[in-house]
Amino acid sequence: IRTMQSEIQNYSRRLAASEGKHTLSMELTEIGILLGEQGSRTVFPSPELQKILGFQSNAIDIDELRNHVYPADQVMFDNHINAVQTNMEQFLGDVNVMELRLCDAKGRYRWFCYRFKAARGENGQMVIGGALLDITKEKEKDAKKLEDDALGKVAGGTEPEPEEFEYKTKGYVTPVKEPLEDGWHFE
Repeated sequence: IRTMQSEIQNYSRRLAASEGKHTLSMELTEIGILLGEQGSRTVFPSPELQKILGFQSNAIDIDELRNHVYPADQVMFDNHINAVQTNMEQFLGDVNVMELRLCDAKGRYRWFCYRFKAARGENGQMVIGGALLDITKEKEKDAKKLEDDALGKVAGGTEPEPEEFEYKTKGYVTPVKEPLEDGWHFE
């Protein structure tokens, strides 16, 4: 019995250390996790995502999440939620990607990449989950390059490489729009 107690204590210490490392790594990478179950309108943001988007609870209604979606991205978000609720099996196995803007805890719209997939839980219930990563800086760099290329052409500079001036996201196209005071704005 003492050997079993010793083993259990050893496993408990190792598990606690592992959980601590996982929590720390999630905080350092600033990646939010979002999980949901088929048939439920409740989603579960990780503590890091709660901090990033300013959620007070670890269980939120989809409508509360939708309130954080940039107005021009709400149709894409609604289509995604409808697809998840009606046929989650289409997201089994493969990693899917959706890019959209969300309002962060400071009231700023930021670009996020949501990489997600569905799986069956132990009880057969379908679940969906993935990581949200802030990609605003990358979008701003891309927009700046497009602006520089366009200005070079107008000013008589060299012809920019022919490239598509749109960002494609899971069947949707997001064209670049005018600059704002804090950087580039996409609609």
